[in-house]
Amino acid sequence: MLIQLTAEQVAERWEILKPAIRASLPPISGREDSRMVNILKSAIRGTLQVWAIVPNDMKEGEDDWLGLLTTVMSIDGISKTRSLLIYSLYSYGELGVADFKEGMKALIKFGKHLGCATVSAYTEVESIKKAIKRIGGSSNMSYLTLKIGE
Repeated sequence: MLIQLTAEQVAERWEILKPAIRASLPPISGREDSRMVNILKSAIRGTLQVWAIVPNDMKEGEDDWLGLLTTVMSIDGISKTRSLLIYSLYSYGELGVADFKEGMKALIKFGKHLGCATVSAYTEVESIKKAIKRIGGSSNMSYLTLKIGE
């Protein structure tokens, strides 16, 4: 299950959240402290959403997180197609199929509310690729990069 954190919760817990977000950033971002400040500012402004992944059977008052993910609405500059991009995804352990599936349902509902056509993500993690295939998604694309000299 996913629980969207408020701007206040992100600000209060930033020192706990920051290592997980930094460890799971997409290849298009940097991991420098200045980049992390930009990520915090985006979360506080609401342009980046921060979600706690919690067990489906979590009791009220428990703080037993399975993982953390962030999302941002991405708009293709040419076609103007909207996509809910999973910007980062971090797991503190193995995510169960039911928890993963429930989380994706919540993201699909949120993406639909924003007028998005898809939920998308970057990953090199084989277990996430397998999990997305199990619920009817595709992991056929590759992300290619060439570094530009400094």
